[in-house]
Amino acid sequence: MVRVFSYKNLNETIWLVSFFLAFILGNAALNLFIFFSTFYVLFNYKKITFPKNTSIYLIFLFLLYIFFLGFFYDDINLKNFSQIRFFFLVYFFYFLRKNNSQFDMILVLVANIFLIVISLDIIIQKNFLFDLFGFELIKDVPTGPFENEVAGSFLSKIFFCSSAYIFFKNGKLNFNRLFVILLAFIAIILTTERMAFFHASVVLLSLVFFELYLFANYKKKILFFMISILIFSNLIIFSEKFRVDFIGKTINQLGFYNLSYKIIENTNIVKNFNSSINYKKDYISKKYVAASTYSYVKWGFENKQNANPHKKLFNSGLKIFKENLYIGTGVKTFFNECEKLRNSNLKNRSFQCSTHPHNIHIQILSEAGLIAYILFILIIISTLYSSFKNFFQGKEIYKLSYFLALILLILPLPSGNMFGTWPGAFFWFILGLNIYDREFIKNNT
Repeated sequence: MVRVFSYKNLNETIWLVSFFLAFILGNAALNLFIFFSTFYVLFNYKKITFPKNTSIYLIFLFLLYIFFLGFFYDDINLKNFSQIRFFFLVYFFYFLRKNNSQFDMILVLVANIFLIVISLDIIIQKNFLFDLFGFELIKDVPTGPFENEVAGSFLSKIFFCSSAYIFFKNGKLNFNRLFVILLAFIAIILTTERMAFFHASVVLLSLVFFELYLFANYKKKILFFMISILIFSNLIIFSEKFRVDFIGKTINQLGFYNLSYKIIENTNIVKNFNSSINYKKDYISKKYVAASTYSYVKWGFENKQNANPHKKLFNSGLKIFKENLYIGTGVKTFFNECEKLRNSNLKNRSFQCSTHPHNIHIQILSEAGLIAYILFILIIISTLYSSFKNFFQGKEIYKLSYFLALILLILPLPSGNMFGTWPGAFFWFILGLNIYDREFIKNNT
């Protein structure tokens, strides 16, 4: 077992704890972390070697290209220049892993500590209106120590790092670890972040099936499968919040309005909902009055008369891309460009604006253009190929967890701001965990 707080591993432990703490403290802390980690690598220049992995060079080329794009816009875009910092973040963690074969185990244990503490903090805040750090519950949605509603996203990404070792110990089911899983999922549900729940669930279920595949004992397979089914059945059947905010809202956004109303109609959450907002009676279903009213007021008018807000954002992003095909409009310019688009198409209700288009692919296309997107796709293909290849060489489950996490983050689903400090740092960190070269593999075998 790894002794995380041993002198040998103290350096990596401090860096990882500082990294996760920086996400809690905010963007300024994250930028400071990247600044100091860059200097750390430079001070250890004698240990720097050229990576034997194409992905590292593609990441550098992509972010360097984004950097130079800043000079080509009518108003020089300084936000493009800032993206190069993510290369140093990727290389920093690559550097730490390459020089300490126990880095992944240290990461697992540090991630588990944060997973448990933040999960407990969210549950306490929901039930006692204050969390462990004195932050109040706002709008009935617990945010823990975070300033805004990103607690679920943080937990799901921490889960990417820790989930590979949560379920089993020496091939046996460990009920203490099972408790940690339930704790994390309860906290994520309380945050009402559906993508966080989706990400954590897919990784967890995939790892479950992988472990079941490895088991030779069929009794263990059946027992483990039944426990997994019971956990998710309990969430679906007995948790009204899960039924309303996760299942009902998702089905509603997919366009199955009456089915979503049927699912949430008789829940206490909907029955006890009183709205002070005036609404058009035409949008309310006569059969499911309470549910359709709740849907109309709480979920952004998602019904037959109004499209899903994410669809409108995607439409806006694609329209901006078509008008700025090769170099985009500049990093973090989506809102301004979208407002121009909407003002020139007042009669077209298919456009909606936000700080970013909530889709990683559309954001790169609209803000950086087609060439940048091609480079990005090459990064993803190269990284996934090497990561998948490395997993099958040793079938180490933590590599599968990293691999699945990267796939989930690049799916064309609603996502965070790719070029933002908070979501960007997590994305490049997870991508960096999938980078292995021949020298790294040799040092870890």
